[in-house]
Parts: sequence; C-alpha cells; structure tokens
Amino acid sequence: MTANIKDKDLFDRAKGLMKSHASGQDGKEGSPNPSERVNKGKPMSGRPGQEISVDKLRKVKELAKAQKKARKHVVQSDETLSHISLKYYGSAAKDKWMIIYEANKEIIGDNPNIIRPGMELIIPDFKR
Repeated sequence: MTANIKDKDLFDRAKGLMKSHASGQDGKEGSPNPSERVNKGKPMSGRPGQEISVDKLRKVKELAKAQKKARKHVVQSDETLSHISLKYYGSAAKDKWMIIYEANKEIIGDNPNIIRPGMELIIPDFKR
C-alpha cells in the first residue's frame, strides 16, 4: 500500500483528535474512544471546527498501518530516486521512484530530481 503524503495532514489531525479525546480534553469525561463515537458515516467532532467521517478515519488508520511498515532511507551523495527505488523495489522505472517521491514530496520539494545527502526519506511498502 502506498501512503499518500496529502493524507499526512488528515492523519495528524485525527491523531490530535484521538489524543485530546483520550486525555479528556474534549470535555466528555468517560466518553467512549473516538472509534466508538463514529457512527455510520456521520462526522465526529473533536475540537471546534474539526470533523472527521468514518471513511476518513479508516483512511487514517490505513495510512498509520502503512507508515509502520515503511522503511527509512538516508540519502547518500550522488544518489537519485531511481537508485533508491532500484535498491528497495528492484526497478528504477519512473512509476517506482514516483512512489518514493509522492511519499516524501514535503521533504524533497517540487523537483524530484533534486535530493540532498542527509535527507531522511520514507520508503513505502511496495509488493513487487
């Protein structure tokens, strides 16, 4: 499964909702955990202005699961995303290195051809 970086913000928001609910900061002491509060596609609300649907919560859980499976790679001098995808996926094809790029777009920036030594990249789990 490939983790989309655009889902990271959603993941972070949901994680914050769960933490605030678990600590009782949402003003509902003794209320069930967030997954029990979600009811058949209806949004749950943690903090004012924040709502999350059942589908989005599932997506967050899938993303969290994918991130646990993901490996990390520290970029070395003269490496490219093609080199890295060849190492982890057995192929330097564009569709493979784009998986790594999409998962690390916030770190790499707009140009996938420019990666710097020392960058720590997430290598999403990918079944060959």
